Amino acid sequence: MDGSGEVASCAVNPRVGHMLEFKPKKAEVSKKIAVVGGGVGGMQACLTAVECGHTVELFEKADHLGGELNAAGAHEFKKDIHDLRDWYIAELKEAGV
Repeated sequence: MDGSGEVASCAVNPRVGHMLEFKPKKAEVSKKIAVVGGGVGGMQACLTAVECGHTVELFEKADHLGGELNAAGAHEFKKDIHDLRDWYIAELKEAGV
């Protein structure tokens, strides 16, 4: 909160301001999960599954991850979009996906 009673929000991360409320719970049994599609949704699904304690394998038909982030960040002034894609890729590597 910023003192005005409003909670912070973000178009990229809907959990901003609610991190503790919506923290994924650890799974009782760890499973092996396959995620198909390396766009934003697929990459976030991988990170959430890992956070829950699962082993995840990501499948993408293209030779790169990012999906529509690649097209959306095509112009130099949209560098933040490429930075977001690169952040997701780094997080996936760090998580062992």
